[in-house]
Amino acid sequence: MDYVTVLQEGTVEIFETMVMLPIVLQRVTEHSDSTLTDARVTGMIGFGGTIKGMIGVSATADMAKIVTGSLLGMEIAHLDDDVKDAFGEIANMIAGALKSACGENGIDIDLAIPNSVVGDCLHISGLRGAKRVVLEFSASAGKLWIELKYLEA
Repeated sequence: MDYVTVLQEGTVEIFETMVMLPIVLQRVTEHSDSTLTDARVTGMIGFGGTIKGMIGVSATADMAKIVTGSLLGMEIAHLDDDVKDAFGEIANMIAGALKSACGENGIDIDLAIPNSVVGDCLHISGLRGAKRVVLEFSASAGKLWIELKYLEA
């Protein structure tokens, strides 16, 4: 199954329909470990089943505030609990797109409860030996990264 295409199409659709913000895929990288130096917010959700792993949705501060403001219909001045909640929900929606595509391909996964974090130079680690793919998107508001770490059974 082509996880990159599923994540790309799911993310673009979610941002067009729910956030009302067009985003463009800039690049896809596959590597085992790195730090997203420009990211200030990350929403994460784990999953288990035939494959196990996590999806992270990270953004620059400006992008995070604009995305959250669009979802909530209000201006966001700070990286607060509303931003963390919004990014947890976006991670949940993107994971839902992955779960749906997996189900169509006979791959069973169950989603965990999303969580989020705000900070500088965010580094997500875990799942020793997992494959890691990062999709970098851009928009007028800033950058967004979708990270998939997974282990296949």
